[in-house]
Amino acid sequence: MLPREVAAFDERGEHIRISLKTDDLAAARAKRDIYEAADNDYWSSLILGFDGAKAKLQYSAAVKRARS
Repeated sequence: MLPREVAAFDERGEHIRISLKTDDLAAARAKRDIYEAADNDYWSSLILGFDGAKAKLQYSAAVKRARS
């Protein structure tokens, strides 16, 4: 669930759903954890007042790692 503090900066909506594109439960859990960490890092950066564009680039890099 999207924290209220960053709702204005994250256009994905209140509930974020991302397809993990796997039927393997262990792989899904691992990817879920990576996506969750990426979201938390992104939101923390926004809350701390970091540049939104830079925070978004870091988030995109973490998402690419999760997809690989």
